[in-house]
Amino acid sequence: MEGVMLSEIFDALARIAVEAGSGYRGVLALSFAALSPEVRIHAPSPGDPDTSGSGGTCEQVLGPPSTATLAGCAIAVDPGVQPSHFRGAVADALVHRFPHYPGSVPRAMGLVFRDLPLDDERSPAQVLEQGLNAANPVTLCHLSTRTMIRRATIRVSVISDILLLRGPEVIVRGDVAGWTPDYERIVKLVHHDCAEVRLHPISGGFSGSLVFRDEAYDRNGRREMPFVLKLDTWSSIRAEIDGYEGHVKRYIQNNATQIIQHERSGDYGGILYTFVGIQGPQSRIFSLEEFYLTHSTGEVLEVFDLLFRKVLRAWYGQPRIRDMPLYQVYADIFLYEGVKRWAERRYGISAGDEYIELPHALGRSLNPLYFMESILPKRISEIWSVYEGSVHGDLNMKNVLMDDERNIWLIDFAMTGHSHILRDIAKLEAVLKFEMIPVASDDQVRLLIELEKSFLRPERLGEIPEIPEGIPDPDIVKAFTVVTQLRRYADTVTLLDEDIRQYYLALLSYTLCVPAFVSVNDAMKEYAWISASILCTALDRTGKE
Repeated sequence: MEGVMLSEIFDALARIAVEAGSGYRGVLALSFAALSPEVRIHAPSPGDPDTSGSGGTCEQVLGPPSTATLAGCAIAVDPGVQPSHFRGAVADALVHRFPHYPGSVPRAMGLVFRDLPLDDERSPAQVLEQGLNAANPVTLCHLSTRTMIRRATIRVSVISDILLLRGPEVIVRGDVAGWTPDYERIVKLVHHDCAEVRLHPISGGFSGSLVFRDEAYDRNGRREMPFVLKLDTWSSIRAEIDGYEGHVKRYIQNNATQIIQHERSGDYGGILYTFVGIQGPQSRIFSLEEFYLTHSTGEVLEVFDLLFRKVLRAWYGQPRIRDMPLYQVYADIFLYEGVKRWAERRYGISAGDEYIELPHALGRSLNPLYFMESILPKRISEIWSVYEGSVHGDLNMKNVLMDDERNIWLIDFAMTGHSHILRDIAKLEAVLKFEMIPVASDDQVRLLIELEKSFLRPERLGEIPEIPEGIPDPDIVKAFTVVTQLRRYADTVTLLDEDIRQYYLALLSYTLCVPAFVSVNDAMKEYAWISASILCTALDRTGKE
């Protein structure tokens, strides 16, 4: 058959490159337009139903036999001339390996046109453009180098060097539990054009996710704008993207969190956040928890005011009345089985005990486990007329970020959606009481329970409890002062609805789970257990009235 094979053309061009002294290092990049009397391709074996690439591959003639016009590109490799750093991963990238096919084959791809004339005056790119614009029938193929060529226009580039881009150097500051190779790969994917990424852990939540302050440096050593990186399972990351798109992107503008990139590796994913209003590369980002622990009560109250009256105004400013099965909404207690094991281990209590003796000689009270398994199911279909709005769903103080200018941003939208409007406020009250007060003694527990009784005594949302004078513990005073502010927000966002039972029910959901937390000590678990019992008693009493 008249013509030469592609492999012969590759060999001839390599010899010319060597003789020309053009810096040839064993690699040529080619683009070509050619007439071929016989097109040979690498394709799934005939009769193999699996065309996904996991079945057998063989060389075959693309039929029916007739002259075809090819528009393609190829990499021609001569391993004998290549420098040492072209081996390994670089060498593997320069060739193609098919499943169940012996050895490797050169990378040669071509579009095969059956009815396209070849004009010697046109470049390969122009021939390709002509064929695609004319809507000629076309097939994309892995070309075998035994494809015959009768006439061709070829453009050749000599590849003088190849740099293997391994991604940025990733530096994680401090000990990080749960770091995986997938997380490393995700960081490199979202910062593929950077030289270095430094990750500083931001106090993470309890979901198992990892959250970092992300400092990225480009290849000229310049620091990029501050980012926050979150890593988690892909299902959680996907849910967070959906929550952001549905409830944040279109509603929270002035202090907007923006997801600028997300990537996936295996079962894990990552989100890269940036923030509207950030001042520049030197801005410091930290959590509301960090701010709370290092600033005065007055300053904390000012920031909470900014959060609820400015940042979350779009959510809380347009509630709507909905009929909602509120007991069902709050029936699923986080880590409930862990709470049951803790109660059995510590007090010998099970869900079958209606009443329990509270520690510290506090008397007989309703068992929270009995309430959840024997009383709540009877009320599960009870309909409440309450306000609904967009809620974060997990508004703890680790998911609120700030800078030194008191710009405030939210992150972690995996649970964001429409729900009972008091959900986030009740969550923050539980965080303040059970995570922000260092409790280490029985005397502190008894003092907290006395305060708890007064704060769970109000019978309407507009009845804001007061903190008694003379409490000697400043951490307790600080936390409960902020709680009183939260109660005012709860009264405001529910407008004319004064039914405080809805708030107590939401608060129970975020209180009863605390004994299962590994991050709190035994005294704080005991405090939460007693508080849950007081809440259950109040709900049981009002439910019978």
